[in-house]
Amino acid sequence: MLVLEKLSYRHPQALAETPPWRFSLRAEAATVTSISGVSGGGKSTLMELIAGLLQPTSGALSWNDQDLLPLSAGTRPISLLFQQHNLFEHLSAVDNVLLGHKGKVDNAARQAAEQALADMGLAAHVQARADRLSGGQQQRVALARTLLRRSKVVLLDEPFSALDDDTRRNAWPLVRALADDHGCCVLMVTHDQRDCDAVADRQLLLSEGQLAVRA
Repeated sequence: MLVLEKLSYRHPQALAETPPWRFSLRAEAATVTSISGVSGGGKSTLMELIAGLLQPTSGALSWNDQDLLPLSAGTRPISLLFQQHNLFEHLSAVDNVLLGHKGKVDNAARQAAEQALADMGLAAHVQARADRLSGGQQQRVALARTLLRRSKVVLLDEPFSALDDDTRRNAWPLVRALADDHGCCVLMVTHDQRDCDAVADRQLLLSEGQLAVRA
């Protein structure tokens, strides 16, 4: 279980009298939790705190009773898919996906990466350089890499925002499979209610650092 207990953060530009955001959350393995809310409400900040890209001022963060706060971002059992700027532009689509592979990059790993791209409708673009792909295609490559990595905790920040409707619908079951088939704990930030309804076991609303079950 992923547990946040009053994980606090104050934005550097916040006024002194503004209270810090305090995030509390419990999310089980093999579940998908969606998080929605207004722009500037703290959704991306929450993801970056969990991933270790931002340091909280106080509070606790653990995964299966392991304290994650002393761990650097690279050593946490967590993958974070950003909303943008996810790829190395000089690498091919398949080589970008392989960056998510754990262990030796052999033929089996390359085949798995190519299959992940095919699942995202990119079989014809396996060898294409990332900078030759459209924004939607780049987002699909990044999502394929995250799916291949299958970390214990998967953080998705607007994973479908650059996708057309057909691709979005095809991607929903792939995210569900992270929880159902691989036991991952998935937190998904999205502004689109369709994503919440299609993928999430539980829907949360975030406003000014406070999480609540969506009515």
